Amino acid sequence: MPDTILFLDIDGCLTRGKFARYDLAALQTLEQLVQQSPTEVVLCTGRSLSYIEALAQIVRFGRYAITDQGALLYDYLNDDVIPAPQMTPAVRERTQQMSQYLAAHKNSLDVHWEMSHGKEACLSLVAEKGKTAEDVYTVVTANLNTDGFDLHCSGRALDIAPHGVNKWTGVQHFLHHTGREAASLRLAAIGDSQGDLPILSRVNFAACPANAVDVIKDLCHYVSPEAEIYGVLDIYRRHFA
Repeated sequence: MPDTILFLDIDGCLTRGKFARYDLAALQTLEQLVQQSPTEVVLCTGRSLSYIEALAQIVRFGRYAITDQGALLYDYLNDDVIPAPQMTPAVRERTQQMSQYLAAHKNSLDVHWEMSHGKEACLSLVAEKGKTAEDVYTVVTANLNTDGFDLHCSGRALDIAPHGVNKWTGVQHFLHHTGREAASLRLAAIGDSQGDLPILSRVNFAACPANAVDVIKDLCHYVSPEAEIYGVLDIYRRHFA
């Protein structure tokens, strides 16, 4: 069987979301399973690089992580950050301009939000309590030119990434950087939200926990009866351990 690489989402998979505490015992159980398995695990998330660095001080599943919705590749071993080829100087400058506008207007429009800390290559806006990412999407697109950027809704978080940057392009960047070809590998992924569609729809094996949205469940090869980290543990034991 070809070598297997599993790309693993964080929010909704390893945790319940931005404001939820980690189940450390469950995370450590997963870490032990990964260490005993030949499957290579790569975190693939919209979370920031700084978040990944902090998480690595609790548990670590492999050498690499894809962060910022596919815009950055992080190498734990060398503490090295490799931007995706789409992250040109012009794109970075435009991202910074959008960040400044959104920070200045977060409390002056109909829906309020907070900007996720530590983002370097894309933006994440977390809606105020009682509102959703779709509410933030409506306000942002009505007041800001987002041409050249893709917007992804997940729970209360709206992710804004440069066009052509997503989790699948992050996977391609990872494979190119590590000198491997997708055709010679078994690629797998676990995700739960629409931001995971680009990767779940292309890998050889897709799975999700019970809390995944319906569009994700419909395309996955296996849907766990368990939610979040317990769903990931179930998936890993059944298909990768």
